[in-house]
Amino acid sequence: MNNENVKLRIRNILDGFGLKPKKYLELLEDFEENFNEIIILAKKSIDDLNQIKSLECILSIKGLSGNLGLENTYIKSKDFIQSLKKNIDEKSLTNLEELQIIFNQEIYKIRTNNIILSKQS
Repeated sequence: MNNENVKLRIRNILDGFGLKPKKYLELLEDFEENFNEIIILAKKSIDDLNQIKSLECILSIKGLSGNLGLENTYIKSKDFIQSLKKNIDEKSLTNLEELQIIFNQEIYKIRTNNIILSKQS
């Protein structure tokens, strides 16, 4: 995803939800804190082979990432959910780690585009 697509997606979210850039960044920061907590719960659920709890965790991430325009995180969450519906196995922890990496990359990319957001305040 190139920077222009990221900027356009964020602008669309700001317009669609009537948010100022500062509020969007606050929501993003809140999600980041929640994301890390959800990941811990998801890992425990996977370790415990608890399919329902694992699905709940990843569904939460999918919904929040979709609302905040984290497209790659949303897509990975969606794919991960399909995998979890079939089975929890050794690949589940790998998928969880990949989801964390994708999320962190996306958050970084949005933060580096913060100059664009601040011009719209």
